[in-house]
Amino acid sequence: AAKAEAAAISKQRQRQDSMDDEAEAAKEAEERAAKKAAAAAAEAEKAAEEAEKAEKAKALWKKAVEKVDINSIGFMALKQMLISKGVPPDAVKVPNKFMLKEVAAKHGVNIEWS
Repeated sequence: AAKAEAAAISKQRQRQDSMDDEAEAAKEAEERAAKKAAAAAAEAEKAAEEAEKAEKAKALWKKAVEKVDINSIGFMALKQMLISKGVPPDAVKVPNKFMLKEVAAKHGVNIEWS
């Protein structure tokens, strides 16, 4: 009877140890998941900040006053500059530089012509 009781106690301790190991493993997995979530949140915040900086730089570029000599700039260079400053590509489908100048004025692009 004593042996059976000792064996039962031993089995109970083994079960308890097993449950403790499972609980510890679950806790470790939960901690890993929390660390991953925190890292992902930090990464998303960093990406959002970089996107915001890029938007600000783009807005500054669009607002910057550009000095352009209409006689020395090429047609395609002027066309690409207007597109980069926010003029829709369909609007710059004109036959010459002087019409591009009108398109720039119509769309409020800050260009100082010389």
